[in-house]
Amino acid sequence: MNNHNKKNPVKYIKSPDVFYKAFEENTLVYKTSVQKVYLYNSIVFDVIACFERYISVGECIEALGNKYALENEDKEWVEEFIVTLVSEGILKEENILEERKGGVELSFYNAILPQYKLYRAQFELTFRCNEKCKYCYCIVDKDRQELTLDEIKDALDQLKKLNVFELTFTGGDLFVRKDVFEILEYAYSLGFLINIFTNGIAIKDEDFFRLKKIYPRSIHFSVYSHVPEKHDEFTQVRGSFEKTIEAIKKCVLLSIPVNIKTCVTDFNVDDIDGIMNLAKELGATIQVSLSVNAKNDGNKEPLGFRLKNVSDYASVMKKLSEHIVLNCSSALDLSRISEKSGICGAGSNSININPYGDVYPCNALLMKCGNIRESKIEDIWQNSPVMKTIRQFTMDKVKGCEGCEHIVTCNYCPGSALIEKGDPLCKYEEACILSEAKKLSEE
Repeated sequence: MNNHNKKNPVKYIKSPDVFYKAFEENTLVYKTSVQKVYLYNSIVFDVIACFERYISVGECIEALGNKYALENEDKEWVEEFIVTLVSEGILKEENILEERKGGVELSFYNAILPQYKLYRAQFELTFRCNEKCKYCYCIVDKDRQELTLDEIKDALDQLKKLNVFELTFTGGDLFVRKDVFEILEYAYSLGFLINIFTNGIAIKDEDFFRLKKIYPRSIHFSVYSHVPEKHDEFTQVRGSFEKTIEAIKKCVLLSIPVNIKTCVTDFNVDDIDGIMNLAKELGATIQVSLSVNAKNDGNKEPLGFRLKNVSDYASVMKKLSEHIVLNCSSALDLSRISEKSGICGAGSNSININPYGDVYPCNALLMKCGNIRESKIEDIWQNSPVMKTIRQFTMDKVKGCEGCEHIVTCNYCPGSALIEKGDPLCKYEEACILSEAKKLSEE
């Protein structure tokens, strides 16, 4: 049984679809979701009763020991039986907050995937949104037309021929498009692994069943505070918190994987515990960012939401480590082996397509490589001079970072450098602060 560690053992609780009753020397158990009936002996009633609240295996055995004179072999039996109850779904594990940034996929992505092989793509379907978040980077270009349904389907066909595996659909908020489900369902029919980034407030009740049918890898919901009024203040839409949380609950009810995305800022720094506990309560994974970016047009007003100093960042990092089992500031920590390693995966194995068909290495690094209305995606990927230039970016080429002790693990972003300094290979303050804070948080 996976108990993680002795300091923080896994806890379990009775599944909500389980009903049980003691009848003399027997315990009758119904699991209604799968229409299964189990018949056990009388001690099993007390075992299951222990898990009316979240407790660990050890705590259960201790509680039973107060009622029964348990020998070592009895304790072993109880532990093994609890494993059986978990495998049958009679008990369920407490939701443990994790940032999953290692494992088989990362090994494949960094070591096995051929260099410059297009593996994933992000599609910004629209910059329009039903919220007005205070630090949103999206700028709607009123002089340009968004890609049509037919243009998007053609792009998806091209990505399929290029053997792209993973697609992320985002915005703005993609659900303001009336044809969004035609897009998502077409992508599913082509066999793409799908991620969705949304605030969820435009998803109607009947839409959740359509979402279930495309079996997304995860739907990522933006949450800025666990306090409804504070979240709404940030999105500038009254009732947005309630609508987002309801959408999350409906996804969880349908067993659609859910992830909460949040950025820790000067606005919500005091809400960390509450946001983490909310994610745990809802049964969601979590993705936490400490970076705030400028707008796509270069407007630096959002940078005012950044934390104010290194100690503030370090304090937040320590706080996050109390909640999250695996807290990697960047997957680069696991993949960059020297200052001559690539800075990130942008343009190496992934691309971003914006609502108007412009192709970028990613949505943060706004160096235009082409437009799908003018060129085939394959031609842009293979022949764009900008794309070829970006693939030569290495940390030893970053101006002002020569000899820095953090150069291998730095969370440096060429996109942030470009917007803030006008040069994708130029030192910028936030990357330095994050590196210093990480070191301080680990002391």
